[in-house]
Amino acid sequence: MSKIFYVVNTDWYFDLHWLDRAVAAKNKGYQITIITEFLNKDIELKFRSMGFECISFSIKSQSMNPFLLLKNAWKLRRLIQHNNPAIIHCITIKAVLIGGIATFMSNVIPIYSIVGLGRIFYFEKGFKLLVRNLVLFVMRFIFKNKKAFLLFEHEKDRFAIVKETGVVFNQTLIISGAGVDITKYEYVREKNRARKKVLFASRLLFSKGLGDLIDIKIQLEKESIYFDLLVAGIIVANDSDSIPFETINAWSEAGHIIWLGERDDINKIISDCNIVVLPSIYPEGIPRILLEAGACGRSSLCYDSGGCSALIKNNINGFIVERNDLYSLKEHLKVLILDDELRNNMGVNARSIIVESFSSNQVISQTLSVYESVLSER
Repeated sequence: MSKIFYVVNTDWYFDLHWLDRAVAAKNKGYQITIITEFLNKDIELKFRSMGFECISFSIKSQSMNPFLLLKNAWKLRRLIQHNNPAIIHCITIKAVLIGGIATFMSNVIPIYSIVGLGRIFYFEKGFKLLVRNLVLFVMRFIFKNKKAFLLFEHEKDRFAIVKETGVVFNQTLIISGAGVDITKYEYVREKNRARKKVLFASRLLFSKGLGDLIDIKIQLEKESIYFDLLVAGIIVANDSDSIPFETINAWSEAGHIIWLGERDDINKIISDCNIVVLPSIYPEGIPRILLEAGACGRSSLCYDSGGCSALIKNNINGFIVERNDLYSLKEHLKVLILDDELRNNMGVNARSIIVESFSSNQVISQTLSVYESVLSER
């Protein structure tokens, strides 16, 4: 029975984005070990109850300490030596760096999932630029491994990494996002209401654009265009980009948002809303909330950032505008609020696009095919 090590920054991220793929791999006969920082004991117990081995491993995604990186790589290398996995699947930049160093001169096959380039690739000066260059240096080194295989969520990221690191193009593949369960996220026609509901659902980072959306809401109210702004998401600890809960609470008390907190029924929340907006400048993969919105038949509005343009097509399933262009964001949101027919047609298109190209079944099948392919070439 072949073993797969999944190495990832956080437990909640794996639970939300990767669990269905791990379950499918287990059902195919692979022995699964999840290596992450288990901060939520309920998630760890859930994984163990599903038959996964769990190893707690403090990756510290926000740390820029190179010595900690090397220490973690050494710890992971020892785990590899003692457990002899066939594949180590590293997810997110920090895990890729640790896994790449740990698997140097070993027989294990490294698979690297670049699920967005993250903020580090936008560092342009000072110490942060030094960190960016160091990351690229390590990537150039670890991607020379002929057994390595790189997975991306969209073409922009693949182009950037191939250009910056020189990795062989044939060692890369696009798998479009995390996929979405189209049986759980069903098409539901919008409720006809005078005051529309707009949903923002994301990790609560300033770079995800909630502040821009609130500014636009205030501007539209001056034009006598009113809507309810529902906000659901995860408060992020130990991150300089995190929106403090005090700020969220202040926005809620001022009537700018309706705060829903962290939710596990996003499918129901989307179905009760009219529009999903994500004005994010964060360099990510294909945002899960946009996939889920499309599956439920909702139009989306977003900035042209990360992998958003791989999913959202202007006038087809929503609108995509230039980053930080608040005027364009406001005008396109106004169109979506006022034009019921356009919005409903976009919702129908959005569902069709998800079913055709972004379902979880397709993502699972592609991922398992990668495992089979790399193992057959050992």
